[in-house]
Amino acid sequence: MSDVMLSYATRGTLLGLNNTSSAMEEAERRLASGKEVNFAHDDSYRYFTSEILQSRATDLDDVNKHLTLNSQIIKSAITGINTINDFLDHAEAQLRIALDETDGFARMDYIDRYNELLSQIENVAENSEYKEKNLLSGSNNELQLIFNESYTTSHVINSVNYTNHKTLGLERLSYGDTGEKSVVLAGAPALNEGTRLTNLTNAGNALFHTGDEVEFYDSQSNRSLGKVIITDDMTVQEFNGIVSNNIDNVRASMSTTTGAIDFEYTGSVYIQHNKHEDRARNGNEMDVGLAAETSSFSPLTAAVNVTDDLNGLDGFTITNGQTIQIDFENNSKTFTYGNDGTTLESFLDFINENLSDLHAYYDPAANQINYVHTDGANAAPTVTLGAGVTTGGVGTFLGTAPAAPTLSPVTEAVLEHDLHTDSKIESILLRLKAAKQHVNNTEREFSNSLQLVENRLNFSEMMIETLEIGALELVEIDQNKESAKLLTLQTRQQLAMSALSISAQADQSILRIFG
Repeated sequence: MSDVMLSYATRGTLLGLNNTSSAMEEAERRLASGKEVNFAHDDSYRYFTSEILQSRATDLDDVNKHLTLNSQIIKSAITGINTINDFLDHAEAQLRIALDETDGFARMDYIDRYNELLSQIENVAENSEYKEKNLLSGSNNELQLIFNESYTTSHVINSVNYTNHKTLGLERLSYGDTGEKSVVLAGAPALNEGTRLTNLTNAGNALFHTGDEVEFYDSQSNRSLGKVIITDDMTVQEFNGIVSNNIDNVRASMSTTTGAIDFEYTGSVYIQHNKHEDRARNGNEMDVGLAAETSSFSPLTAAVNVTDDLNGLDGFTITNGQTIQIDFENNSKTFTYGNDGTTLESFLDFINENLSDLHAYYDPAANQINYVHTDGANAAPTVTLGAGVTTGGVGTFLGTAPAAPTLSPVTEAVLEHDLHTDSKIESILLRLKAAKQHVNNTEREFSNSLQLVENRLNFSEMMIETLEIGALELVEIDQNKESAKLLTLQTRQQLAMSALSISAQADQSILRIFG
């Protein structure tokens, strides 16, 4: 069939309709995509510039994702540091409570608590990992922060090692040693905890009397750790309980096999039993940790009582205001008769209270004054009589003292535990303070790095928004303009269709002429 020949007007109208349809399709595509430039051939410059901006925005978004992950790693480390700080505060509180204790054994109870807190610090550091990265686990855990898409701007956060307490300058506490000493109280193992101390005898002689004092001393400082005063009905069990609960650094228990009281102690301790017989003092040293040697002045010519007045004692003459000077180890004290007392007991008390490392007491069995070195000294005290004071002869207790004995060395050294003395606790507290300072410095560094990351995240987010807006502005359409254009095209299409219809009607009119 041969082609249909169209009139010029009809052909023009059809061509216009085709162009209008193409223009409408393009307008509809732009309205649907929101872009004026969808392909490079639409506008190559705007298209490729927009793609470059959008690509950089995508790269920055990837950088932000990594920064967000890294910020969580830093936050995990800071959380761990805060918990470690809490444990350090807890350790400090435990040591300060221990510092309030005076008994060495009571202080030992805090050693395990302190060491457990160090273990917890290490565990927290090990558990502060996030996505296989832990800033508290030492080397090979450094964190590199990348801030831009070209990897030219970065920052490295150095890690610390808190999984080992030694890196904080802290050490686990040691129990040291505890000394043990048995003091036999009776000749037979029949001794039991219910036995009264005043019933104990040895070779027919009573070992304890009501009112006797058993006093405990720190051998190094000569400080009294406390005393137990024997009562008529005090049992061995009661005695042990009083010692264990009230005497610093000493615990006592009953040994049924040896008929003895076993003393356990920390540091160096010696025990002195002062018998109470008409208030007379008989030194019965029970050495614990230190050999406490004794020596004596010349014996008195007659038995005396410590309550006797000094004036007239064994021919001794002294009146109110007159003095006796005692020199021992570069320490000099002057006793003034009347002001500091008048009896032999007051004179002995004056020596014991004012001269460190020297203890004096009256021994009624030997009828003499004994003195005890408590610090390993080998010099005898020197007694100088003041003006007007006279003696009754060489037998007086103020006569020339024999040469001081040579002290035996300490054969049983006791290694003190790490909380035994105040100075040791204070030293640990100083180390804790330094550790807290180290941890606080690390927290500040990590917090600064976290703030840096968050600032960069905010910057990158704003940059991404700027780039995306710029990319969109290059290719986006004007909705109003495109909508108006589409409406115009639709109207033009309708007009074209009408024109085509009119043109067809004209052809039909010609056919009617031939009809």
